[in-house]
Amino acid sequence: MSIHIDKETFFRRIQKVYSAWKSEKDGGEASKCDALVSCVGADQEVIYSKSTATQTWLLGYELTDTVMVMCKDKVYFLASKKKIEILDCLTKGKEERVPGVVTLVRDKADKDAANIKSLVAAIKESKKGKTVGVYAKEKFSSDLVDAWRKALKDFEQVWLCL
Repeated sequence: MSIHIDKETFFRRIQKVYSAWKSEKDGGEASKCDALVSCVGADQEVIYSKSTATQTWLLGYELTDTVMVMCKDKVYFLASKKKIEILDCLTKGKEERVPGVVTLVRDKADKDAANIKSLVAAIKESKKGKTVGVYAKEKFSSDLVDAWRKALKDFEQVWLCL
């Protein structure tokens, strides 16, 4: 089965997220955040999660063991090489699109340390770089998710209710 992401749908929907995020009235707690984070693990025991629902709504698919970070001007995805090949269609064409999309391929040799460092740097450069919106009650677990949660401890975290 070949997976195809509808680029136009993705950008139309991500624009809705960004518009709500920028609006204090519509954004709620999210409007206080410098970045929004969604992380789907590889845990098959988690039946429903907001991160999975967010991914499915934006991409049309669930991509396990994937981190998505929405910063002021860019959306970052950290995932396996195969998943990044699927997401790469979002990085091509229409350069004027905001947000832009940046993809990072997982590097299991260093346990994703360099990629996580890049994502943390991107968060710090987004707006004030201190507060992240997270789906705090999610219980995914994997090496990637655990390393990501550890990296987020340096930021003030706001629970998202999107």
